[in-house]
Order: sequence, then C-alpha cells, then structure tokens
Amino acid sequence: MTRERLTWMEWVWRLFGAGPTDDEIDADLAMAEPLPTPEKIMSNSESELQLTPPPGTPDSPRVIRIYEVTEGEWWAAESLDAAISYANETYGFGEQELKMQTEEAQELTDEAMDRLQFNYDEDDRTKRHSFRTELDMRLADPAQTFPQFFAAIDQ
Repeated sequence: MTRERLTWMEWVWRLFGAGPTDDEIDADLAMAEPLPTPEKIMSNSESELQLTPPPGTPDSPRVIRIYEVTEGEWWAAESLDAAISYANETYGFGEQELKMQTEEAQELTDEAMDRLQFNYDEDDRTKRHSFRTELDMRLADPAQTFPQFFAAIDQ
C-alpha cells in the first residue's frame, strides 16, 4: 500500500474538513506568476526580476519619478500632479502664482536622470552621483515618504 505524502497543513485541512479543494488549488496555481529560471536570474538585472503584486493591491510597489516642478527644483512623487500639489503645500502659492511657477513642469527623462548630478556632501563638491542613483537610494530606505522635495540648483 502506498502512502500519500501530505504537508502538515494538508493534514489539518483533511482532519477538520477545511481548506481549499483540489480544484481551487489548481485554479490558484494556474493564475500564479511563474518563478524566474536560474538562467534568467543570472542574465537579468535585479529590477527586471521583481515579483510584485498586481497594481492597486495594498502591497504593490509605488512607482516614484522625479519631476522638475519649478525652475531648478526637483520633486519625487508618483505623478506630476502629486509633485505640483506637494510643492504648492510646501510653498503656499496662490492660484495665479502656482500656475505661473509650474507651467513648464515636467518629468525628467531617462537621459536627464543619468546626466544630472546630485551633490550629497555640502563640504566636498566632488562627492556626487546621478539623480538615478540618489532616487534608488531613497527608494531603498523604508523611512522615506513620498512625495518629497528631491533637489535644487545651488544659487
């Protein structure tokens, strides 16, 4: 007689008559995202391998981009509207001034994210890295909240 190997959870389900049916389990597995193969892991960058929940779910990651909202000032936010709104909360622009200050607001291009340099040490101007690197560092820090002020040109 062959004995079926069950996990402890399956034993509990069978014992108490609870848990999903085999059909429900098969349906869940059919909808699951396939895991990356070892070859894909070795050949692709980390960002391409993130297994994330569908957008709109509570655990889905936020996509943060950099926006030049006012001349020479950049803000990190999920959208241009969120960046403008946060800049307005920070500065308290009147309606006309807000319109004037933000009429050329735009998202930074990939080229600009790599070209623009972030000086992270006020005492040593040689210590800098790209805007992309700075954003990646902030996104990796769980204490960071968005939207937020990102950078400005020193006058």
